[in-house]
Amino acid sequence: QPNAWGFYDMNGNVSEWTDEWYTKDFYDKSPLKNPENPFVSGLKTTRGGSMLDNPFYLRCAIRHGSNPSWTTINTGFRCAKSIKIPANKVILNSID
Repeated sequence: QPNAWGFYDMNGNVSEWTDEWYTKDFYDKSPLKNPENPFVSGLKTTRGGSMLDNPFYLRCAIRHGSNPSWTTINTGFRCAKSIKIPANKVILNSID
């Protein structure tokens, strides 16, 4: 069954690289809204689990620190683009 945006199986395919430096306890001390980690740790954050992981790790709240030069078949990235939505537009939770 698809999620609210019409996508299937977003968790559990591959862990996802992010553009965030990894600090284990960063979220314990960070702002609640849109926190950005300014500390360069040498490790980048990967989120979620993959097809090779225990089901406990198949959620986006799971974070790991990984060497940026590390490659594997079970880690990928998502292409995303920010868009500006005109104030007079209504966005529905469906795909046309």
